[in-house]
Amino acid sequence: MSVHAEVNKEPDGSRKVSLFGQATIEHIADALEPVRESVMSGSRVVLDLSEVEEADITLLQLVCSAHKGALSRGGLVIEGASPAVQRAASGAGFMHDLCGGAREEGCCLRKAIKGLR
Repeated sequence: MSVHAEVNKEPDGSRKVSLFGQATIEHIADALEPVRESVMSGSRVVLDLSEVEEADITLLQLVCSAHKGALSRGGLVIEGASPAVQRAASGAGFMHDLCGGAREEGCCLRKAIKGLR
């Protein structure tokens, strides 16, 4: 199984990107283009990670890169994070205050996942 990305334009103009399956180094390339296109659209991006069954640091890198790119555009928020995403974030140190994103304005992976609990 690989990772599948579904992109929907929402009534408010934002783009909702939902990821499904295995968001790991073997499969993450399948999610790059849909996420990049959504960020580059200039619309607010809503990233739903609630259906990710397996995750590793490559998903976290994608999310952080998308967040950084979206800061000067429409912004990015995380709507859901599966237990697999939460485990990956915790194992990589993103759930601690040492995360570089914790000092940035806006949505940080650590803050977003803690807010979903």
